[in-house]
Amino acid sequence: MNAHKLKAALLTGFRILIPLIVLAIAIAGFVTKDYIDAGIFLFGFVFVAYRNYKISNISIASLILYNSWILLLVGHLEYKEYSKRRKEVYYSQFGLPFNAMRRNVGVPIIPGGWHQGPYPDRLIFWDSKNGSMGHVAKMIFMDSLSRYIEWEEDRYKLKEPGKDTSYVMIRSYYNPHKIIDSISYAYEHGLDNKSISRRQADSIFEAERIQRDY
Repeated sequence: MNAHKLKAALLTGFRILIPLIVLAIAIAGFVTKDYIDAGIFLFGFVFVAYRNYKISNISIASLILYNSWILLLVGHLEYKEYSKRRKEVYYSQFGLPFNAMRRNVGVPIIPGGWHQGPYPDRLIFWDSKNGSMGHVAKMIFMDSLSRYIEWEEDRYKLKEPGKDTSYVMIRSYYNPHKIIDSISYAYEHGLDNKSISRRQADSIFEAERIQRDY
Protein backbone atom coordinates (compact mmCIF):
# COMPACT_ATOMS: atom_id res chain seq x y z
CA MET A 1 0.00 0.00 0.00
CA ASN A 2 1.50 3.35 -1.05
CA ALA A 3 1.54 6.47 1.12
CA HIS A 4 -1.48 8.04 -0.60
CA LYS A 5 -3.70 5.00 -0.03
CA LEU A 6 -2.48 4.67 3.55
CA LYS A 7 -3.36 8.30 4.27
CA ALA A 8 -6.79 7.84 2.68
CA ALA A 9 -7.42 4.71 4.76
CA LEU A 10 -6.37 6.45 7.97
CA LEU A 11 -8.53 9.47 7.20
CA THR A 12 -11.51 7.21 6.56
CA GLY A 13 -10.85 5.36 9.78
CA PHE A 14 -10.67 8.55 11.83
CA ARG A 15 -13.78 9.94 10.17
CA ILE A 16 -15.70 6.84 11.23
CA LEU A 17 -14.06 6.22 14.60
CA ILE A 18 -14.41 9.70 16.10
CA PRO A 19 -18.20 9.99 15.57
CA LEU A 20 -18.64 6.42 16.88
CA ILE A 21 -16.78 7.33 20.07
CA VAL A 22 -19.02 10.36 20.57
CA LEU A 23 -22.12 8.24 19.88
CA ALA A 24 -20.98 5.59 22.37
CA ILE A 25 -20.56 8.25 25.09
CA ALA A 26 -24.03 9.62 24.28
CA ILE A 27 -25.58 6.15 24.57
CA ALA A 28 -23.77 5.59 27.89
CA GLY A 29 -25.24 8.87 29.13
CA PHE A 30 -28.78 7.77 28.29
CA VAL A 31 -28.19 4.40 29.97
CA THR A 32 -26.99 6.09 33.19
CA LYS A 33 -29.84 8.67 32.92
CA ASP A 34 -27.43 11.58 32.60
CA TYR A 35 -29.65 13.11 29.96
CA ILE A 36 -28.02 16.53 29.72
CA ASP A 37 -24.57 15.18 28.89
CA ALA A 38 -26.13 12.50 26.69
CA GLY A 39 -27.95 15.19 24.70
CA ILE A 40 -24.77 17.22 24.32
CA PHE A 41 -22.84 14.23 23.00
CA LEU A 42 -25.71 13.18 20.73
CA PHE A 43 -25.69 16.64 19.18
CA GLY A 44 -21.90 16.35 18.97
CA PHE A 45 -22.23 13.03 17.14
CA VAL A 46 -24.50 14.54 14.48
CA PHE A 47 -22.25 17.58 14.12
CA VAL A 48 -19.01 15.58 13.94
CA ALA A 49 -20.43 12.98 11.56
CA TYR A 50 -21.74 15.65 9.20
CA ARG A 51 -18.60 17.79 9.28
CA ASN A 52 -16.24 14.84 8.87
CA TYR A 53 -18.32 13.68 5.92
CA LYS A 54 -18.12 17.10 4.28
CA ILE A 55 -14.39 17.66 4.88
CA SER A 56 -12.11 16.56 2.10
CA ASN A 57 -8.43 17.00 1.28
CA ILE A 58 -7.41 17.38 4.90
CA SER A 59 -4.48 15.99 6.84
CA ILE A 60 -4.87 13.53 9.70
CA ALA A 61 -3.42 16.10 12.13
CA SER A 62 -5.95 18.71 11.01
CA LEU A 63 -8.81 16.24 11.30
CA ILE A 64 -7.82 15.42 14.87
CA LEU A 65 -7.39 19.12 15.66
CA TYR A 66 -10.84 19.95 14.28
CA ASN A 67 -12.32 17.33 16.60
CA SER A 68 -10.21 18.26 19.64
CA TRP A 69 -13.24 19.80 21.35
CA ILE A 70 -14.32 16.24 22.06
CA LEU A 71 -11.40 16.02 24.50
CA LEU A 72 -12.87 18.95 26.40
CA LEU A 73 -16.23 17.18 26.69
CA VAL A 74 -14.56 13.95 27.81
CA GLY A 75 -12.55 15.94 30.36
CA HIS A 76 -15.78 17.51 31.59
CA LEU A 77 -17.31 14.06 32.10
CA GLU A 78 -14.24 12.81 33.93
CA TYR A 79 -14.27 15.84 36.23
CA LYS A 80 -17.96 15.30 37.00
CA GLU A 81 -17.29 11.65 37.83
CA TYR A 82 -14.31 12.61 40.01
CA SER A 83 -16.38 15.21 41.86
CA LYS A 84 -19.16 12.68 42.39
CA ARG A 85 -16.74 10.09 43.81
CA ARG A 86 -15.09 12.68 46.05
CA LYS A 87 -18.49 13.80 47.33
CA GLU A 88 -19.52 10.22 48.07
CA VAL A 89 -16.29 9.63 50.00
CA TYR A 90 -16.72 12.80 52.06
CA TYR A 91 -20.44 12.27 52.63
CA SER A 92 -19.95 8.67 53.77
CA GLN A 93 -17.81 9.98 56.65
CA PHE A 94 -20.78 11.92 58.03
CA GLY A 95 -23.29 9.08 57.91
CA LEU A 96 -23.31 6.16 60.35
CA PRO A 97 -19.55 6.42 61.12
CA PHE A 98 -20.18 9.92 62.53
CA ASN A 99 -22.69 8.64 65.11
CA ALA A 100 -20.02 8.28 67.81
CA MET A 101 -19.24 11.99 67.50
CA ARG A 102 -22.95 12.83 67.56
CA ARG A 103 -23.45 10.92 70.80
CA ASN A 104 -20.52 12.75 72.41
CA VAL A 105 -21.96 16.19 71.67
CA GLY A 106 -25.66 15.44 72.19
CA VAL A 107 -26.76 15.41 68.54
CA PRO A 108 -29.38 12.87 67.37
CA ILE A 109 -27.75 9.86 65.73
CA ILE A 110 -28.72 8.15 62.46
CA PRO A 111 -30.50 4.98 63.59
CA GLY A 112 -29.56 1.63 62.10
CA GLY A 113 -31.73 0.55 59.19
CA TRP A 114 -32.22 4.07 57.86
CA HIS A 115 -31.79 4.80 54.16
CA GLN A 116 -29.75 7.50 52.50
CA GLY A 117 -31.65 9.10 49.67
CA PRO A 118 -30.43 10.82 46.50
CA TYR A 119 -28.85 14.11 47.45
CA PRO A 120 -28.65 17.44 45.68
CA ASP A 121 -25.62 19.66 46.04
CA ARG A 122 -24.45 20.05 49.69
CA LEU A 123 -27.41 18.12 51.13
CA ILE A 124 -27.63 14.57 52.47
CA PHE A 125 -31.01 13.05 53.35
CA TRP A 126 -31.60 10.11 55.65
CA ASP A 127 -35.02 8.70 56.54
CA SER A 128 -36.62 5.78 58.30
CA LYS A 129 -38.83 4.88 55.31
CA ASN A 130 -41.78 3.85 57.49
CA GLY A 131 -42.22 7.40 58.88
CA SER A 132 -44.81 6.29 61.43
CA MET A 133 -43.76 8.08 64.64
CA GLY A 134 -40.64 9.24 66.39
CA HIS A 135 -37.38 10.03 64.65
CA VAL A 136 -38.26 9.92 60.94
CA ALA A 137 -35.68 12.01 59.06
CA LYS A 138 -32.33 13.78 59.15
CA MET A 139 -31.09 16.41 56.72
CA ILE A 140 -27.36 17.22 56.67
CA PHE A 141 -26.09 20.43 55.06
CA MET A 142 -22.40 20.45 54.07
CA ASP A 143 -20.05 23.38 53.55
CA SER A 144 -19.39 24.52 49.99
CA LEU A 145 -16.37 22.19 49.62
CA SER A 146 -18.07 19.22 51.34
CA ARG A 147 -15.39 19.10 54.03
CA TYR A 148 -17.55 19.40 57.14
CA ILE A 149 -21.16 19.69 58.30
CA GLU A 150 -22.54 23.23 58.65
CA TRP A 151 -25.75 22.03 60.26
CA GLU A 152 -28.03 19.04 60.44
CA GLU A 153 -31.75 18.91 61.20
CA ASP A 154 -33.66 16.00 62.71
CA ARG A 155 -37.43 15.60 62.49
CA TYR A 156 -39.48 13.71 65.07
CA LYS A 157 -43.06 12.92 64.12
CA LEU A 158 -45.63 13.13 66.92
CA LYS A 159 -49.13 11.76 67.28
CA GLU A 160 -51.66 13.57 65.15
CA PRO A 161 -54.15 15.45 67.38
CA GLY A 162 -56.07 16.52 64.31
CA LYS A 163 -55.57 16.63 60.57
CA ASP A 164 -52.18 18.37 60.78
CA THR A 165 -49.08 16.38 61.71
CA SER A 166 -46.90 17.72 64.51
CA TYR A 167 -43.11 17.56 64.62
CA VAL A 168 -40.26 18.42 66.91
CA MET A 169 -37.21 19.61 64.99
CA ILE A 170 -33.69 19.65 66.35
CA ARG A 171 -31.09 21.65 64.41
CA SER A 172 -27.41 21.30 65.32
CA TYR A 173 -24.83 23.82 64.07
CA TYR A 174 -21.15 22.86 63.68
CA ASN A 175 -17.99 24.85 63.19
CA PRO A 176 -15.22 23.75 60.74
CA HIS A 177 -13.57 21.73 63.53
CA LYS A 178 -16.62 19.43 63.84
CA ILE A 179 -17.43 21.02 67.20
CA ILE A 180 -21.00 21.96 68.03
CA ASP A 181 -21.66 25.71 68.09
CA SER A 182 -25.30 25.50 69.14
CA ILE A 183 -28.41 23.32 69.09
CA SER A 184 -31.91 24.71 68.59
CA TYR A 185 -35.31 23.08 69.11
CA ALA A 186 -38.64 23.84 67.47
CA TYR A 187 -42.22 22.58 67.55
CA GLU A 188 -44.19 22.51 64.31
CA HIS A 189 -47.93 21.94 63.96
CA GLY A 190 -49.39 22.57 60.53
CA LEU A 191 -48.19 26.00 59.46
CA ASP A 192 -47.27 27.04 62.99
CA ASN A 193 -43.63 26.83 64.03
CA LYS A 194 -42.22 28.02 67.34
CA SER A 195 -38.93 27.71 69.18
CA ILE A 196 -38.84 25.57 72.30
CA SER A 197 -36.20 24.64 74.85
CA ARG A 198 -34.46 21.31 75.19
CA ARG A 199 -36.38 20.70 78.39
CA GLN A 200 -39.66 21.23 76.54
CA ALA A 201 -38.54 18.89 73.75
CA ASP A 202 -37.63 16.23 76.31
CA SER A 203 -41.04 16.64 77.97
CA ILE A 204 -42.83 16.22 74.63
CA PHE A 205 -40.88 13.05 73.85
CA GLU A 206 -41.63 11.66 77.30
CA ALA A 207 -45.34 12.42 76.94
CA GLU A 208 -45.42 10.88 73.44
CA ARG A 209 -43.32 7.92 74.58
CA ILE A 210 -40.74 8.64 71.91
CA GLN A 211 -37.25 7.37 72.63
CA ARG A 212 -34.58 10.05 72.60
CA ASP A 213 -31.50 9.21 70.54
CA TYR A 214 -29.28 12.14 71.48
